[in-house]
Amino acid sequence: MNHNHKMLKPLTDSQKKNIDNIMCRMTLYEKAAHVLCPEIWNVTAESAKKAGEIIEKYPVGAIFLAYGKKEDYRAVAEAIKNKIDTPPVICADLVHGAGSRITDGVLFPWIMAAGAANSEELAEKMGIATAKEGRSCGVAWTFGPVVDLNINFHNPLMHSRAFGEDPDHVLRMSKACIRGIQSEGYMAATAKHFPGDGIDGRDSHICTSVNSLSRKNWEKSYGKVWRGVIEDGVMSIMSGHISLPFIDPEIDYSGALPATLSKKIQIDFLRNELGFKGTIISDAVCMVGFTSRLPRSKRAVENIRAGSDMVLFAKPEEDIPFIIDAIQNKTLSEERLTDAVKHVLELKARVGVLENSSNPKVTDEDIHTYNLWADEIGAKSISIVRNEDNLIPVPIKKGAKVLTVTVQSDRELRGVIQELTVIDEELRKNGFEVDHLKHPEGPELVKVASKYDAVFMNINCPPRYGTTFFDPYSIAPCWDSFWPGHPCVIWTAFCNPYKIYEMPYVSNMINTYSNTPSSQRAVVKVWLGQAKAIGKSPISLEGFFKCEV
Repeated sequence: MNHNHKMLKPLTDSQKKNIDNIMCRMTLYEKAAHVLCPEIWNVTAESAKKAGEIIEKYPVGAIFLAYGKKEDYRAVAEAIKNKIDTPPVICADLVHGAGSRITDGVLFPWIMAAGAANSEELAEKMGIATAKEGRSCGVAWTFGPVVDLNINFHNPLMHSRAFGEDPDHVLRMSKACIRGIQSEGYMAATAKHFPGDGIDGRDSHICTSVNSLSRKNWEKSYGKVWRGVIEDGVMSIMSGHISLPFIDPEIDYSGALPATLSKKIQIDFLRNELGFKGTIISDAVCMVGFTSRLPRSKRAVENIRAGSDMVLFAKPEEDIPFIIDAIQNKTLSEERLTDAVKHVLELKARVGVLENSSNPKVTDEDIHTYNLWADEIGAKSISIVRNEDNLIPVPIKKGAKVLTVTVQSDRELRGVIQELTVIDEELRKNGFEVDHLKHPEGPELVKVASKYDAVFMNINCPPRYGTTFFDPYSIAPCWDSFWPGHPCVIWTAFCNPYKIYEMPYVSNMINTYSNTPSSQRAVVKVWLGQAKAIGKSPISLEGFFKCEV
């Protein structure tokens, strides 16, 4: 693998000339549209028509796609390919494999599992697979990896979305992943969320969160990561609805401005001081951490004025007129708009979108290889953080009757719920008689638990909006505490590795850092003693376990 990608990939003379020619032909209307990225959340057979209609009305610079199958992604890509002279780039949150949004793509374990596997080679392979399979479906810009730090374990949106808490480790893993994504020119990577999430315990979907570190402490932690990925040539950075008071202090009762509205953070700091030359995209502008700060008519305008080059989840039918009015009223300079357009065009040039480059073909052999890589990350990421009763591996024999219990709130989750169905399949393959209960009431478990030789309590708690803490509903299976006196109860945390903080009473706990099929297969092998838990915890929890990377 080539490890010599340093600084942002330079444009060729031909690419520069093409960009200049495009910009010379652009009207103000086209420029205003080119900095906007509307979304299609559920990608279906009808989405190609919808995307074509968007492009015909509004020559936007990008379209964001969320959940859908490969054929529907490809249909969208084909529908917009030749609609306008300057085609939009398709972007998506392919943060841990194409399958993290393309539902029949290869799904890698969550990023923190890669952090626990502690292998730069595997992180790079995840990036390579993401880029080739994603681009084969038309995606040329991914909004990953997350390069934030898990410093505050109360933060509801980090944990399994980030590599870990140690800046040196996170930088190594982030650079490897970015290198993989960008190595063949199929896809632009996006480091997010500048200036760094993971300090505040609040969610920027709900309010502007705060990176409250001093400059000295920021430079030693987040600064090390951001300077490193910029130096290594990441093509894009996503600004978060996160304030950085040492750069742009608090202005009134509502607190300091988020980066997405701060010229001091995006232009003076990120561009001028840190030296980033690539494309800046906002986080979604429907989030309360952004929308609470100003009226609808000013949001896209102020985001662009503050230094973003692309407005994520824009509404072109409203935002194009707002931007044009701001230019005419001189509340937004045409120079800043033109600069934003240029940065978007440069990203497109670097990944071949302006030339309408053909998308790569992914073979069955490729898919087989990608699945092996995903399984290897799963296998190398499992950590046992407590085993006081020495029940891991589980002291049961084939033919034993076991119960698997999924502890999972189906409410307020972020995105599609990954069910833990692979666990039961793997246990049955190993000769066990398996029953399953999904989020039962505690008294129900009390009645049936004694009938089983082993009970596997599986806490499925991925990142979510608001909070990841238990509430009375989400902890319902534990009411009445069936486990005291039972000979074999195994506790496993899927995704959120901090659940032992709320469950200090458990005598054992395994962290998987992920809930994908690869992680489910891997943890069953650890339960049964078929594999050792060799993952290194990429985070610490005072009083419970230390960071091991």
